[in-house]
Amino acid sequence: MAWVAAALGVEALVLVSLAVVGVLDVLDGDATAVAPALALVVAALLVAWLLAACGRGLLSGVGWVRGPAITLQLLALLVALSLAQGGLRALPAVIACLAGATFVGLVLPAVTAYTRRETLPFVDED
Repeated sequence: MAWVAAALGVEALVLVSLAVVGVLDVLDGDATAVAPALALVVAALLVAWLLAACGRGLLSGVGWVRGPAITLQLLALLVALSLAQGGLRALPAVIACLAGATFVGLVLPAVTAYTRRETLPFVDED
């Protein structure tokens, strides 16, 4: 289970690094359209925050994290497919492998059972 949280963390770090590259492109004047570039930077940072929150929640055994994390993995697979259709080969393969492995990790029975466990020890069971 820790490896799934680590994979979510790696994805978050990649998005933060891409956001930094986007900001540097805007500051250098390389971005042809500043507003869309900044919008992509903000979106990348928000998704990175969500991935990091999902990774931390997964380590804590919180059940809500699996839904958003699985959704983001499916979106990453679609991004990889789109990049592959655009002619790239290595980057989409890396994205697809990481997203696919994380997706499989999120639906493993051990992870599902861990996130469904009772987290509040003081709950009355009548």
